Amino acid sequence: TLPETLSNQLKQFAQQQRVTLSTLVQGAWAKLLSVYSGETTVLYGLARAGRPSSLQDTDSRVGLFINTLPMRAEMLSSGDIVTLLQQIQSQQLAQQPYEYTPLVDVHTASEISRQLPLFESVIVFENYPLSPAKDLAGLDLVEISITEQTHYPLTLFAVATDGIEFKLIYDAQRFSQETITRILTHLRTALTEMVTHPQQSVNHLNILSEEEHRELSHFGQGPVVNVSQLPVQVAIAQQATSTPQSTALIFEGHSLTYAQLNNQANQLARYLQQRIAPGELVGLCVERSVDMVVSLLAILKAGCAYVPLDPSYPVARLQHTLANAGVVEVICHQLTQHIFTEETFSQGNSYGILNLDNAREAIAAQPISSPAVPTEPDTLAYVIYTSGSTGSPKGVPITHHSLSNLLASMATRLRIQPSDTLMAVTTLAFDIAGLELFLPLITGAKLLLASQEATRNSHQLIAYLDTFGVDIMQATPATWRLLLGSGWAGQSGLRILCGGEALEADLARRLLDCAEEVWNVYGPTETTIWSSALALSPEMLTHGTVPIGEPIDNTQFHLLDSQQQPVPVGVAGELYIGGIGVSPGYWQQPALTAERFVQVPELTNERLYRTGDCVRYRADGLLDYLGRLDYQTKLRGYRIELGEIEAALVSHPVVTQAVVLINGETDADKYLAAYVTLSTTTDDLSPSELRSHLTARLPHYMVPATYQVLADFPLTPNGKINRL
Repeated sequence: TLPETLSNQLKQFAQQQRVTLSTLVQGAWAKLLSVYSGETTVLYGLARAGRPSSLQDTDSRVGLFINTLPMRAEMLSSGDIVTLLQQIQSQQLAQQPYEYTPLVDVHTASEISRQLPLFESVIVFENYPLSPAKDLAGLDLVEISITEQTHYPLTLFAVATDGIEFKLIYDAQRFSQETITRILTHLRTALTEMVTHPQQSVNHLNILSEEEHRELSHFGQGPVVNVSQLPVQVAIAQQATSTPQSTALIFEGHSLTYAQLNNQANQLARYLQQRIAPGELVGLCVERSVDMVVSLLAILKAGCAYVPLDPSYPVARLQHTLANAGVVEVICHQLTQHIFTEETFSQGNSYGILNLDNAREAIAAQPISSPAVPTEPDTLAYVIYTSGSTGSPKGVPITHHSLSNLLASMATRLRIQPSDTLMAVTTLAFDIAGLELFLPLITGAKLLLASQEATRNSHQLIAYLDTFGVDIMQATPATWRLLLGSGWAGQSGLRILCGGEALEADLARRLLDCAEEVWNVYGPTETTIWSSALALSPEMLTHGTVPIGEPIDNTQFHLLDSQQQPVPVGVAGELYIGGIGVSPGYWQQPALTAERFVQVPELTNERLYRTGDCVRYRADGLLDYLGRLDYQTKLRGYRIELGEIEAALVSHPVVTQAVVLINGETDADKYLAAYVTLSTTTDDLSPSELRSHLTARLPHYMVPATYQVLADFPLTPNGKINRL
């Protein structure tokens, strides 16, 4: 029941605007549906009394005259609340001649398939008297009892007598009591906003209570802590001073102490200073080796930023990276120098090439003392290139301040100790390698660098884990599946980091049985490696999905709709990330930077990065990852989240991974195709069984037409599923 004051305000507002109370309730309900669905056009059912004034003696006739007709509301970006209400009222008046039209006939005449409902929510507005009538020709009504039931998932009853009362009848299999309470709170807030700010645009009509705003702000705020101003190379140098004889790096039977690693990096840095100036970009194209780690530190010590160049990448991609970044020097090995031929130079690039194998004597002749190069927090540490929507890779610059914040935050969460060993398995061209290489070295732990061959051989990785007693390992879900598929049974005391793409619940459960801790880590390259980290527990996986945790230190999450308005708990929105980790923007691409790094003054004065990731809050503040907005598509007019279909597929007991694509050349030929992998090769799963599994969970239009079982999914060089 609404407070008396608000009820009176609504009645007065309706009179002033010459609309009915029913229209006012419909306007608020349409706004809720728009927020919940993310659509600007919404449909709902409206129960019509079916007793028009043109029907003689309508008030004294006994019988059920009620009919339900569809109402369509357009949430125009330029329209205000009053315009919306007038649109709804005009539509009601236009429908009056058709009040008796059966709903089945309306459905048949519409463009919506008969396999789908016209709408899934209905409004019933009741304003008839409930007191016993008098003088009915000797007939006395002694008792009135009303039983209300509909077959729709959600039915809103609005009763307007002296006050205004709402009641929701709902399908308990689709909605929880908590969700229904939240919906009623949103309805009350929307109505309050409508009478308080009638001239505001519909898009900015707020449905969140003050308590919800505070709750969302709390959910999205990572711990606020002081960040060390020391850049990573200085922190490692200090570690070398504190524990000079401790083992820092292990690679294929060779090891370096902290003193040796720091001295070699100092010598190479001094040699670089004779060739380049501080602030310039240096490409690094070497095989996995001790030289790779030494070169990274040397570039930073020289006051420069590194640009990773994976030798396995196509030459054309490397050429684009060199030209776009403006690299002035490339560090390579004898094995990789062939990449930088005259043909490469002919692309208009101008840079020097430092072949470490040819310059070892000259480098070894340099002093081992640290170069005197000051590094400010906003100085770039690296520029890394990721796939671009235009077909060309885009550069993402990351500052020392951002990198230091990430490393300090993860060191705290993982409780990393000098006695720990972290095994690095990721290619340098994948930004998450930065955590693997630098985190152990700033904390006095051991860095075990897996060889190129080992990173591609699950049996060698298993041997590394056992032989070296690895304490921490980070990898993509595909790599962890590879290990499990090769017979790895886990390791006591191991802390697992899993990220780079969505972690399925089945894999998470298996990993929890194999390790001391399993961390689901999430973050785009543009916000410095990881933006959140969550230590998983079996209880978190009961929803069938693996949640994303709270933001790491000095990081903020905002879930916004297409109008950059906050969305409620349980509603899908795009994730915007703010804080110290946010990149300055895309390298040499101001237009793309302006599109993805945005200002939302209503939330914060800082820039936010639009991730393109579709997520929603759980009631406990954890996030469910729903997929990429890039994978959101429309098929025959219906908006489809491919990630939602994939999540439904992997909820099948024997399905381990799923990818759903839209196949077909023309719009008329397009269809959904599902590809899955199974838990064991002995599992047998028919398309009809998968189709039945999905039909019980998804609307008809989201059930794929074809199904194919694969032994494995193809992977990108970064270990992610290759959807192309």
